[in-house]
Amino acid sequence: MSNDLGNAAKAFLQSPAGEKLGGKRDEFTRLLATPDAQKVQKMMSGKTESLKSAFKNGDMETVTSALDELLKTEEGARLVENLRNMMK
Repeated sequence: MSNDLGNAAKAFLQSPAGEKLGGKRDEFTRLLATPDAQKVQKMMSGKTESLKSAFKNGDMETVTSALDELLKTEEGARLVENLRNMMK
């Protein structure tokens, strides 16, 4: 996992939404190592700092906008679906 994606993941885990993952940190880390996550990382290159800040500050407009972009791709849609399932 690249440092940018790792930093964004840490910020997410510290957010209210990320807290729902509770003891699933290892599962979340494995999800970020998947080919889909790596492709998403390439797509999001240069945007991770703003996402990190948005997660920390609860800026859901920025987060939603980024997720909308991701959901338009097959890899992003699969990654988000796996994350949703993890949060159940």
